[in-house]
Amino acid sequence: LKGAALLLPSNPSKRVVREAELAGSALARQNRWRDLEELTAPFAAANPPAVLLARLRALALSRLERAAEARELLVRVATAELARRAPASGTLYDLAELLAKAGDFDRAMQLVRKADARRHRSRSELRLRQLALDQLLAKSFRSFRSQHFDIRYPITTGEKYARQIATVLERERQREAQWVPLGE
Repeated sequence: LKGAALLLPSNPSKRVVREAELAGSALARQNRWRDLEELTAPFAAANPPAVLLARLRALALSRLERAAEARELLVRVATAELARRAPASGTLYDLAELLAKAGDFDRAMQLVRKADARRHRSRSELRLRQLALDQLLAKSFRSFRSQHFDIRYPITTGEKYARQIATVLERERQREAQWVPLGE
């Protein structure tokens, strides 16, 4: 994978793109996110980007805690698809998931509905209900962050309970560190 961008022609053939899609899919199945991010970089930079490779790259970026870059890429892909009047529902679903992960449930549900309108059969009525429930839960809970944990608690219980749980979790993490090496 190293140096793949140097070997990529400015206008790759369909065969090269297809081979990269197969390799990228295999890397995603193996959870090799850094390798996938590196493989897809030159293809995602193209204008317009290769859709499947851009979606795989967005997945890798999301898993590498670079959600803002992933959202930006998927918005660029969706915009390019809209310009061609052929937006893929998969791109809209992926973007909706990133928005939901960021807590933007209204726009996520809007994108799921738009993606469903482009399909012959709706597959996401259940997902829409899940997003609505996630939105409701997000509004009824608060979050308390310790050094290593994000504890969500019902508003009615108050922050004191969350602080106590955080203390226990941090101590347990420290105790386990003697047997399990921890990545910081």
